[in-house]
Amino acid sequence: MAEKVRIAIAGCGGISHAHLRGYKILQENGIDTFRITAACDVEESRAQRVADVAYEFQGGDKPKVYTDFEELVNDKVADAADICSSVSSHHTLALAALENGMHATIEKPFTITAKAGLKVVQTAEKRGKVIAISENARFGRGVRSSRWALDQDYIGEQEMMVFGETGAQGWYPDKIVAGTPWRHDKMIAGAGAVLDLGSHSFDVIRYLCGEVEEVYGATKVLLPFRTRKNEAGEIVQKVPSNVDDVAFAILKFKSGAIGMFGTGWGGHGEATGFRDGFTIQGSKGSLKNASGNPEIVLDDGTRINIQERFNQNASVELKEKLFPKGMSDTFALELNEFIRAIQAGDKPDNHGWEGLNDIVVSYAITESSWFNQPVKIEDILSGKVEGYQKELNERYGL
Repeated sequence: MAEKVRIAIAGCGGISHAHLRGYKILQENGIDTFRITAACDVEESRAQRVADVAYEFQGGDKPKVYTDFEELVNDKVADAADICSSVSSHHTLALAALENGMHATIEKPFTITAKAGLKVVQTAEKRGKVIAISENARFGRGVRSSRWALDQDYIGEQEMMVFGETGAQGWYPDKIVAGTPWRHDKMIAGAGAVLDLGSHSFDVIRYLCGEVEEVYGATKVLLPFRTRKNEAGEIVQKVPSNVDDVAFAILKFKSGAIGMFGTGWGGHGEATGFRDGFTIQGSKGSLKNASGNPEIVLDDGTRINIQERFNQNASVELKEKLFPKGMSDTFALELNEFIRAIQAGDKPDNHGWEGLNDIVVSYAITESSWFNQPVKIEDILSGKVEGYQKELNERYGL
């Protein structure tokens, strides 16, 4: 039996507790392949809280608490880092871990720029370490069963797709997104909705539709500020915003398919989206609501509930691979895949290249908007096209 992977959680804000829930679910299902041995945050109280929660469900020695990640790395208390900090520090923490012999998984969005992400994955490859993206979207039952249905050729050759919404999570018209002012600061967040929400979206789009080749996009800052209000509706906090509130794009895929994409946390009145959710049109039919409760509609009018068909027809081996022990929590599944890859010495499904390619498409939209012209995905990854990201790369010495 492989040794348990010692994990350090770096960044102990809100999303780290979703990761803790995932780790707890793994242990509750008898997957005893890891130990959380350390927690690190610039605010000691937050790191202490994460250590306390981990200790409650795993017992044994209490995780060590740090406020300095370099000290944690030097103490050799962990084999892998689970990075849950703000996006601006993702690449610096990951590089520090990888260069000192640790594996790493990074919460989405992968890194502050495409250049930063490329440096991370190349360092992992050079060091022979596992690098993963903590992106849970593709691990959902709807998305996994949709991928299975596409592999069964239910809708034929993909021809086009539509994906979009605005006013996400009720943050419109001017709420501080997720109560985190940093999300509205380009130098800390990188970009706005196109990166924060788009990294989720493009993980699913790429997983189901294949790689994007070219993008023609537009982004817009709808409001130069964001607010937090008390119960009386009075503004108690107001922060400047210089990142996109909405983004739209036409996508061209390597397969020859085309698509329409939209995302945003801005707008007025009521949130809106495409009626049938994420829809893929093929040569024989369509796959509707591909990331939710997917349904296939064939040209003769036949309707197929994909999750039901998956449960009936997918092999036992595939079901166990995608949903070990019958688990469905997407955070538990993504973290389990990371740990499995470390122990097996192979490449996880949520490899860092996936996270990098997600943000490359997101940044292709911002760069297309910046230059007001279509851009090739390969030119974003290579750095040939660099307008919007230029000051970010300069700021972080990339």
